[in-house]
Amino acid sequence: MKNRVSLVCAGLALAGSMSLAAPASANDKVEAIISSYGFQVAPLLVGKELGFFKQEGIDLNITRVGGGAKAMAAVIGGNAQVVLAVPSSAFQANSKGAGVVAFGAVFTQIGSNFVMSKKWADQQGITEATPYKDKLKAMKGATIGVNTAGSGGDQVARFLARDAGLDPDRDLTISALGTGEVMTASLEQGVIHGFLQGSPVGENAIKNHGAMMFINTVKGEAPALDGFFYIGSVATQSWLEKNPEVAVRYSKAMQQALDAIHDPAKTAEARDAIYAVYYKEIDKGLFDSTWADHINAFPKTPEITQSMIDQVVSFSSRFEKPVDPAVVKASWTNEHVEKAKSR
Repeated sequence: MKNRVSLVCAGLALAGSMSLAAPASANDKVEAIISSYGFQVAPLLVGKELGFFKQEGIDLNITRVGGGAKAMAAVIGGNAQVVLAVPSSAFQANSKGAGVVAFGAVFTQIGSNFVMSKKWADQQGITEATPYKDKLKAMKGATIGVNTAGSGGDQVARFLARDAGLDPDRDLTISALGTGEVMTASLEQGVIHGFLQGSPVGENAIKNHGAMMFINTVKGEAPALDGFFYIGSVATQSWLEKNPEVAVRYSKAMQQALDAIHDPAKTAEARDAIYAVYYKEIDKGLFDSTWADHINAFPKTPEITQSMIDQVVSFSSRFEKPVDPAVVKASWTNEHVEKAKSR
């Protein structure tokens, strides 16, 4: 997919010089890092393309880097101000003294939909209408593609296998294949039976490469993961303390983007604005239908709740070293979202 945003420069300075009382200014530069152009980051893209950040006096630049670890490192190292990341990565980083904070929700469903080849599904007697538990049991013996070992898709595949009483290391094969393009080709060639990947990769495989939707996590079809806090805006504590007004205005712009996404009168404008810049290599009809499927996966507000955090902690503790509750508590805040409400 064509990248129309600039690469992170090694010498990019932190936007931390503005005084606490400084007024909104187009000179308030914010570098935001994403690891992919999956639909999970759409509110950030909408906020930029519909001018909400500009209206809030923020000169926003969006940069894609390869992988969540590199994205988080860019913020921790001071080469960017905000990263869109899974909350558990902030918890783990803080357990090592990184000092990062999730200060707003961006996407609140598991973003890696699970697709399977139709040929495999036919052999197992599975259709999209097959009950959830029966689908999961049919995973036994399947080869499933994910981005990398330990990635979100890998963890979800393991979670679902265990939900069916299967051992993910013994009863199925989970294969790290890197990109969605490789997964799609591998599924079409019969090398794997299915994969987990952010949209619209799975939807493209369904339309063009002999796949079917197996578990639509974006629509909450995995009950234990429904409403999962999947992506948040994360910054360092030091940047938030030095630039509270910028963080508040950033939060207001994100709220406006979420409002536009959920507004029936504006959602098509939001959709088409980001399609023209970031997704135009994708079939427009496929993009539009995928957008419609995702609307309810975007929160109505960037507010983070304790129940959202608890769900993340419960899930991540199955795969990662548990994080001290005090560290988790220090890893998120609603301060800037609350202040943005009154603006």
